Amino acid sequence: MVNLENEIERKTEEMRNSGIYPVVNLEIFDTVSDLTLSDWTIEHETDVLEKYTEYLETVNNLPKIKKNHFLHAIKKFEIQKNHALENEDPYMISLYMEGKKQYAIDYLLRNQRYPLESLTREEIIKAHKKILDGTTSKKFIKNDYRTNNLAYVQKSGRQPQQIHYFSLPCQDIEEAIMNLTIYYNGIFHEDYTLIKSTIIHGLVGALQIFNDGNTRFARTLQALKIYELTEKNL
Repeated sequence: MVNLENEIERKTEEMRNSGIYPVVNLEIFDTVSDLTLSDWTIEHETDVLEKYTEYLETVNNLPKIKKNHFLHAIKKFEIQKNHALENEDPYMISLYMEGKKQYAIDYLLRNQRYPLESLTREEIIKAHKKILDGTTSKKFIKNDYRTNNLAYVQKSGRQPQQIHYFSLPCQDIEEAIMNLTIYYNGIFHEDYTLIKSTIIHGLVGALQIFNDGNTRFARTLQALKIYELTEKNL
């Protein structure tokens, strides 16, 4: 088994270094920070914000008990697995969270100082561990983040599956987390509630900072930024 794992790692590293596939690097933060939004993108944000505002008004006008149930159900989506083939039971995990653990979104909200955007490296690590705790991926909690270069993203809908790109080299992850907090906390795209939140989601997804739970954590950060910018901009 050890020899097979070593062979898989060797072949994966060989493909990463082949030059055939794109490899994410730290320049992604320069690209995002200097990103100029097109008129179409800004117009699309405006259109979606109108629908989003209507949605918020509808939810806010629900009877209190119904509204609380509605919002609680949305929060539970934090622990949902992203792929149907993954061996997870969201219902059982949800029950576990009700009785024992804290949602990452609650942890982040309770630890945010004023202003809300003061996200730190330590909060990122702890929030992600809260997402994995109690799931079949709990084994990855022992490490703060990914410690190998085996991570890659596949092209969706392709059979057989094909590599789309390789994720950030693990030796750059610590710097990537620092840059992520700089973008999250900074003034970049702060006037665009949905665009900035979506970019944050995309950064976490592209970097693949963790061995598992990247998309779930990306959703959590996205929701936190939407909440903050909704309070600020709307």
